[in-house]
Amino acid sequence: MDKQSLLSAVRAAAAAEHVTRAELLAAFDQGTTTVMGHQSRLTRALYIIGGLIVLFGIGVFVTQQWPSLNSTTRILVTFGCGIVAHVMGVLFLSRKNTEEVSQVFLVLGFFLLPTGILVAFREFDVQWDWNAVQSLAAFALLLLYLPSYLVKKTPAFLLFSVFAGTWLFFAFTNVLLLESMHDWRQEFHEYRVLVTGCSYLLLGWSFRIRPIPDFIANLLFAVGSILVLGATLEMGRWRLDHNVFWEIVHPFLSLGFVYLSVLKRIQSFLIWGSVFMMAYIVKISGEYFQQSLGWPLALVIAGLLLIGMGYASVSLNRKYMKA
Repeated sequence: MDKQSLLSAVRAAAAAEHVTRAELLAAFDQGTTTVMGHQSRLTRALYIIGGLIVLFGIGVFVTQQWPSLNSTTRILVTFGCGIVAHVMGVLFLSRKNTEEVSQVFLVLGFFLLPTGILVAFREFDVQWDWNAVQSLAAFALLLLYLPSYLVKKTPAFLLFSVFAGTWLFFAFTNVLLLESMHDWRQEFHEYRVLVTGCSYLLLGWSFRIRPIPDFIANLLFAVGSILVLGATLEMGRWRLDHNVFWEIVHPFLSLGFVYLSVLKRIQSFLIWGSVFMMAYIVKISGEYFQQSLGWPLALVIAGLLLIGMGYASVSLNRKYMKA
């Protein structure tokens, strides 16, 4: 339909009182908003691609020229560029029409600042334990990003604060306890992963009931579920070195995630609870029946259970998550 025919149809509909002025204006605004939304997504995609190209270019330059650079230049290329990127990101963030591009500079600063701090310690030949250096770098990032989030309320600063806090937790616990954990080093790492996963779940829940973008809570729920269920599955061990407690706890924990997904409508819990329950079924079948004549039957039963878990997950997703 050409423009004149469309306008004639609108006039005829208005004359017959089939449509009101308010309805026409609402339809016009909706169409404009849709177009602007498509343009915004395209612009955001271009910003992201451009930022990745810039980061890749810096990486290529540093890789090629690193041996020929002196200490000062190495620090300027990493830490100096990180400061510049962070400052530009904050400046662009203060203007409404440049908020999208600010995220690119903030991400560049997020990668370059910790790299620059670590490079500075190496170049100045500071005789510290490497875990202590990482702890200091993570603490510096936390001091930068957490107050920035409290002032600006930008999701990027919140995610950066969570990452810096996680890095600080692992690095600082290495400083305090790693050397004394010779015989328990694997368990030490696993329990730290479990604690981190639980922290992410608690943070996700606290963010869910506050005015914070949903994708942050969903991301924390997804990562927290993977860490908690992955750690408990690993702590169950295998047949020759299994841990009975965690081997019993893990399936109930996986089913608990599935139940919570229905109760609280959290899709990440449903997905990862189902995935790790399936992984547990495969693990048990291979662990206890691989060397026996009943292994083929165990595989058949495991396959049927996997099909049942998959069907139940899809049904729960359609019934509760899509509602």
